[in-house]
Formats: sequence, C-alpha cells, structure tokens
Amino acid sequence: MSISKFPIFIVDAGGGDLSPYGSVVDAELQLEAIDVRNGCYVGYDAQGRLLRLEAAAEKASITWMEWFLAPRRSTQRLRAEDKISITLAEEEPTHTSELSKALITFLTRVGRPPTDPGNLQTLVESFRPLIQEVKRAPRQWCFLRF
Repeated sequence: MSISKFPIFIVDAGGGDLSPYGSVVDAELQLEAIDVRNGCYVGYDAQGRLLRLEAAAEKASITWMEWFLAPRRSTQRLRAEDKISITLAEEEPTHTSELSKALITFLTRVGRPPTDPGNLQTLVESFRPLIQEVKRAPRQWCFLRF
C-alpha cells in the first residue's frame, strides 16, 4: 500500500510535537532510527490513516575512493546504516479522531487556533504553509584543494 494523500504528519507519541511533511522521503530523512525503534512517533496521512514506521539496519555500500580517503569512517558506515521506511498500516482511515485531536492541540499550542475544528480537511489545509521540506545539500566532488 502506498501513501497517496499528503501531507503526512509525524506526531510525538508522548503527545508533544507534531511535524507535517510534503513527502515520505522528507519524513524518512528527518526521523531518527533509535526513536522509531522505541516507538516515539506515530504517523498519519492526510485522511487519518495510520502509518507504519520502521527502522532497519542495512549494510551500507561505499566506494573504494571513500574507503581510501577515510578508512575508519568508511568501515563504521559499512557496519550498519539505518534506513527508515514509512508505509500505510491500514487501508481505511480509522484514526481520524486521533489525527484531528493532535492537529487541534498543536495549532492551539502555537497560537493559531483552528477556525473549524470539526473538519479534518480544513485542519490539514491549515498545515500546508508549515510543511517541512528537507534541504538536500548537493554533493561536491572536490578531491584536491589548493
């Protein structure tokens, strides 16, 4: 099952913070594997469907040039690299009330109380300007510096 309704919301399971993301990739890059393993987050799509958050250790691959330039760091990377994956946990949106409650709580806490707290779509749309887009730095291949 793939996620088709964006944004997605990652909520701190302790009832604290909430982060909206415009794509699954952005959320996967921001979450920490240890927190995902410990169940610190709960995820929802824009319709209130529960998301499955998983962290798996994968063997990383490195190029010979990376190993040659930094063998100790490259060896540590080879041991395990955590990969976060986010997928749908359910087909029907059965967690709309939990998502609505989290959105209302967050908006109220930041001083932007919702105008129509009973409408999930209005709540979701109020988060569009807050969507976090992860900035990816371009990789620079400059081996020699003078």
